[in-house]
Amino acid sequence: MSVMTTDRTEPALHLDRRGARELDRRAIEDLGMPGLELMENAARGVTDLVLGATRPGDRIAILAGPGNNGGDGWAMARMLAEADRSVVVHPLGTPRPGTDASTNRKRVLELRLEIAPTLRPADLESAALVVDALFGTGLDRPLEGTAAEWIATVTEASRPVVAVDVPSGLDADLGIPTGPVIRADRTVTFVARKLGMAVAGAERYCGTIEVVPIGTPESLLEDLGIPAAG
Repeated sequence: MSVMTTDRTEPALHLDRRGARELDRRAIEDLGMPGLELMENAARGVTDLVLGATRPGDRIAILAGPGNNGGDGWAMARMLAEADRSVVVHPLGTPRPGTDASTNRKRVLELRLEIAPTLRPADLESAALVVDALFGTGLDRPLEGTAAEWIATVTEASRPVVAVDVPSGLDADLGIPTGPVIRADRTVTFVARKLGMAVAGAERYCGTIEVVPIGTPESLLEDLGIPAAG
């Protein structure tokens, strides 16, 4: 008597905005994982991709926002400089004192890497690649003012763009722009794809998506992840 078996592939788990935030909180507060270590792991994952896409001496422009997404960018600046890339950081605001992002900014300042607080089209002419580390999954409003201007500048420059976690200006839950949005060639997202990345049309902004781990246990994703509809 034979038994018929059916292979079933479980749907991949995604993280929505709330789940991504809660995963970080549980890792840090409940499991005692240092936030700075998680940020370092995230930055290393994106850095490895950028190193594979560039050569020593290439100029890389990093756009760093004031939050954790920007903290990833500051950490990347240090790692890329150590790997003989020519790095310039364009900071959009300053991280709050005492945060992990602030610590990584301080490390870069101590290395005396190039910092440019403005972003003009001429700044990107010699860039081999642009890193979008402006805003992450927490963004739920249209970008305005300088942030919107910077996105327009990146769009006009037509340089290759790697987005950190999600392209700035993309709603991580809905997969649609909140307003002005980065159009990335590649997006390196952390732990799992974000829910909005499963939405038809999101690929126009995310480009190729790569998921990298940051050291959190699989059990957290199993608790907080959700299958994408469809």
